[in-house]
Amino acid sequence: MRLVESYEECIEEDRGRELSFAEARVVEIAKTAKVCQLLALAAFAKDGIMLESVTTTNSPQHGETVTRRGDVLSPAFKELPKFLKLELDALRAIGLEKAEREPLSLKDYVEQTYPKGDQP
Repeated sequence: MRLVESYEECIEEDRGRELSFAEARVVEIAKTAKVCQLLALAAFAKDGIMLESVTTTNSPQHGETVTRRGDVLSPAFKELPKFLKLELDALRAIGLEKAEREPLSLKDYVEQTYPKGDQP
C-alpha cells in the first residue's frame, strides 16, 4: 500500500539513525497495525459504522419463528481502537520522540548545502 511504503523511512528520519533489527521488527508490527486500520476505515466507509442485523430464531415449544431487526456496530469499527493502540504501543517501544541530533559544523553544513563546490 502506498500509504505505508515510506513508514520505516519516516521512523528512521525521526530517530536520526538506521533502525536495529529489533527496532525494524517493531516498526513492521506498527506498519501492519496501520494497514489494518486503513482496511477497517475502508470497510466502514463502504458499509457504514452501523450495520443492519437480522436475527431469526425458532421456538420449538411454540412452533413459531421470531425475527428481530436492529442495528449493530460494524466489526471493523469495533476493532479499530485495538489497531490504533497496537501501533502506538509499538512506536512507544522504540521511542516515539525524535532523537536529539548534533548540530552540524559549518564545514559539514556547507558541504551538505552546496555539493560539488557550488558555494556562494
